[in-house]
Amino acid sequence: MLNKRRFSAFVRNDYDLEEKLRARGLDTVLVAGTATNICCESTIRDAMMRDFRTYMPHDAVSAPRPDGHAAGLRSVMQSFADIRSVDQILGGP
Repeated sequence: MLNKRRFSAFVRNDYDLEEKLRARGLDTVLVAGTATNICCESTIRDAMMRDFRTYMPHDAVSAPRPDGHAAGLRSVMQSFADIRSVDQILGGP
């Protein structure tokens, strides 16, 4: 488990997330959690800028208010991540 201290999991933490992912040969990041329009969006943007393939499952992120959730999804889907359901990402129906 990695403790995140900033909005983005990639910025100013006690670990280098990009280094940990690359060391394992990973090139894809799936972000789930709270809040869609703050922490999740910040992490997705940073992952994309580091050339990871990025996914944000719309049914695995949330925000305190529905309008914040919708705003975060709209922002991310424009340029930063593929937005799908968990089932779609995992290859379900």
